[in-house]
Amino acid sequence: MATLLERAAKWVKTGLDKTASIEVTIRDGIDAIEALKAIPGQSSFEAFDLDDHVGTSKTFDWIVSEQDLIFTGIKREPKTGWEVWQTLADGRIAVYLVIAQPGSRCFDVTDSLGILLRIHTKLDRIEAA
Repeated sequence: MATLLERAAKWVKTGLDKTASIEVTIRDGIDAIEALKAIPGQSSFEAFDLDDHVGTSKTFDWIVSEQDLIFTGIKREPKTGWEVWQTLADGRIAVYLVIAQPGSRCFDVTDSLGILLRIHTKLDRIEAA
């Protein structure tokens, strides 16, 4: 029997899936979870200066349900190196690489029950349609 808090967290996630989620594909290098509902989270831009190259790097968080991270029948925690693929409006694909934050892991639990996970990524590349 689900507790009141568990039911409330799932209700919030269901509402967000209807209004704020987009479908992404998560790849672990071998397998993929397609049409996964993910809520775009916090994003930021970071400037860098490497010798003769200057630019910015976009970091982006995705909020997903931990119960949706099932690869070939096995539930898994996010791992550094996974990829999140988002199809853009023009058909191109934005590929985000899962990264660990300095001094921590590549995801945070967003609620006290561990129902929702915030996966930390950075924009790795844009692929043609």
